[in-house]
Amino acid sequence: MNETGRRVREQYADTGGFTDHVFAACSILGYAFVPRIRDLPSKRLYVFERAGVPKHLRPLVGGKVNADLIDRNWADILRIASTMAVSSNGVDLDSRWVGMYSTRRGASTYCPLSEARAPARAFVFWRVCGVTYFAYLDEFGHIGPYISRTDPKYKTSPVFGLAGFVLPAVEVRGFGTWFFQRKCELLQFEIERSGEHPAVWEKKGASLFTLRNVTRYPELRVFTNRLLNKIERLGGFVFYVGIKKTAAPAEHDPNQLYRSVLVEAIKRINDFCEQNNDPHQDSFIVILDEHDQRSVLITAAAQSMYGNERRRHLIEPPFHVESHRYQTLQAADWITGLVGRLGAIWAAPEAYPENEPFRRYFEHRVNRASRRSGIRTSAAARSTP
Repeated sequence: MNETGRRVREQYADTGGFTDHVFAACSILGYAFVPRIRDLPSKRLYVFERAGVPKHLRPLVGGKVNADLIDRNWADILRIASTMAVSSNGVDLDSRWVGMYSTRRGASTYCPLSEARAPARAFVFWRVCGVTYFAYLDEFGHIGPYISRTDPKYKTSPVFGLAGFVLPAVEVRGFGTWFFQRKCELLQFEIERSGEHPAVWEKKGASLFTLRNVTRYPELRVFTNRLLNKIERLGGFVFYVGIKKTAAPAEHDPNQLYRSVLVEAIKRINDFCEQNNDPHQDSFIVILDEHDQRSVLITAAAQSMYGNERRRHLIEPPFHVESHRYQTLQAADWITGLVGRLGAIWAAPEAYPENEPFRRYFEHRVNRASRRSGIRTSAAARSTP
């Protein structure tokens, strides 16, 4: 290890540089090892005690560390680490020695340094499992005032809110590709007729999830279930938060309504990140469709981040992007189209009886795929844990 190496505090490597020995050596020498592992889902953690593993990480545990093997050979492990730390010539020799260790000792088929990597790997994976989530949200319902469906002016929707999905950052690219492919299959005729490149062609969720489309086209219902299943399989969840509008038109403040809903959405996703046994690890970023009140909304989010009740898991105030350029935000918009139909019948069932098919086909699946979600009505809020 030369002088440059001693100044490095964090070591990055691709899949080719990811070995058990490197995990162990970096941990013993005090370096942070940050590997990029191609087949990460197939890897397993090894821990000292299974009982202390958080519930949501238990499926990743493959077994227990052989602590006795490490203890019996600890002096040799330290000798190898010391050689690495003080010598630039002995590293290759000792690496070969480590590889031959089980043959030389004869009594064990495991290398103690390799076994020592287990808690180190668990620590690094634990950091990986401190997930960064991307929350893609868009508006559902209508932000303006509402009186009734028969009112000549204020009759658009009884609810307003934000909905979409939350996904681990490592799954975003693959999900975007998957959604793009499914969109091209489902709406091929419309895309070809538009003459636009499908990557920037957009179908709004409110136009897709109409009563006619849902009842007439079973392929739309099948796709919707596939979408919800895909989000869950990737470790994500559907998210929505909203409110039934009751203020009189003269008292209704649409900008304040949006700010309140956004702050509540940040709070709930932050609470989700707090729920595991290591609450300082998970974090999230919010991506919203572009909005003319962007400056005000970002300010409200920043105040939520650094106010009295700090939302410590929010990395930055929300990003506003153009939805037609982002497949992920288009997927969120499709979810808002569905949640908007459900929200209307939840808030005013007597006014929206025609939305019953949305409940019949999708309510159970949306609720099952949702976390920390709900629409507050004058009676009781509909929510999921």
